[in-house]
Amino acid sequence: MSSMVPAEVRRLSSCPNMPSVTHYIAVKGSLFAVETYIFGINDSHFTEEAQKLGVTDLTVSQCVNGVILNRDPMYVVNLVARFGYEVIAASGGQECMWTLKRTIEM
Repeated sequence: MSSMVPAEVRRLSSCPNMPSVTHYIAVKGSLFAVETYIFGINDSHFTEEAQKLGVTDLTVSQCVNGVILNRDPMYVVNLVARFGYEVIAASGGQECMWTLKRTIEM
């Protein structure tokens, strides 16, 4: 862990008894469009996370297994990175899919 993390947090996060859960999401969109899909997250959770960061200018709609956002996919990938997700895979051409994960310590 980084030396910038307080010692108490380093001690707790390295504790072997703390269970953790890995959560995956998929972001899908065209680099030429202003509509992006996120699968694996619901609209209320996404809105709550965005509001914690002060992001209030998004239109979030439900779709099957996820949400639709009124922003380009690179904005969305960068936004969910601020939620703690990291890109682990990407594929595509005109339409791209990014797989991201976040580990949550319980």
